[in-house]
Amino acid sequence: MVMNLLQTHTLEQSRELVERSFGQYLSDLTLAPQLERLDELSGQITAIETELAAVDRHAFEHYEKLRDRCGKKNACLNCLPSRPRSSSNGIWLPMSPIC
Repeated sequence: MVMNLLQTHTLEQSRELVERSFGQYLSDLTLAPQLERLDELSGQITAIETELAAVDRHAFEHYEKLRDRCGKKNACLNCLPSRPRSSSNGIWLPMSPIC
């Protein structure tokens, strides 16, 4: 191949063509697995989009509101001090004042 290039091109042009050709070869070697992975991920995206198309958007938004409200209530409950219980009869003892 190089001999044919030297017959029709200058030494510098031949060198440039060989380097570009070899560079293309190397990039194809590293590009092939990346293209396979891209195809795999594209398939996964299509499958997920198909699943999401079946979800009722209104029901999902309602669920998000309920989940947010539940999280806020749980945060409020965690802020309250725990009230000690009498061990003998299960009666709640009065809470000390919070300052």
